[in-house]
Amino acid sequence: MASARLNRAERETQMLEIATEVFCERGYAGASMNEIAGRCGITKPMLYLYFDSKQRLYLACVNFVGDDLIAAIEGSVIEASSPVEQVLATAAGLFGFAEQRDRAWWGVIYAETMPADAEVASATLGYRDRIFGILYRAMAAALADPVDAELATHALIGAGESLLRWWVDQPDCTAAELTERLTRLVLPLLTSLGLAAPEPSHSA
Repeated sequence: MASARLNRAERETQMLEIATEVFCERGYAGASMNEIAGRCGITKPMLYLYFDSKQRLYLACVNFVGDDLIAAIEGSVIEASSPVEQVLATAAGLFGFAEQRDRAWWGVIYAETMPADAEVASATLGYRDRIFGILYRAMAAALADPVDAELATHALIGAGESLLRWWVDQPDCTAAELTERLTRLVLPLLTSLGLAAPEPSHSA
């Protein structure tokens, strides 16, 4: 079968992609190593050669998604100057990553159910904290009260989670369109909080 021609790195990437899909579809408790192995076109013993438990596989999926997600967000934010631009660039980086990879993959980091494993909890919280930190810095740059900045950041992240859950079932809505709609909706709110509006772009 085709999977037999994959080298070790390619096979491991395939396993992580498929396992992430299954965890996002079924939740951690509902996902089975049998199904993941079957979708990969391999045996369950072979899957266990790479990942010795379901918890270890989930942790690998968290890191697999989280590292690239953070890189996408940081790459998007690096050119942003004003707090509003930083907030919108965070969303654009997240949406762009989700569109290029899989819209549901962010769920392994923000899943409602996860394995009762300290290492998994530490990894997921680490990625969440990094995303929170990016947004908090933008809020704190414009809001004098740190509590206001913290609350605003939590509100933005909660809204972002809800928006991503909605977007999973909207295949015709592109990342660019979603970012444009979000900008139109939240820009008045952000400016009302005292964040400076982004500078208008000037085409050459």
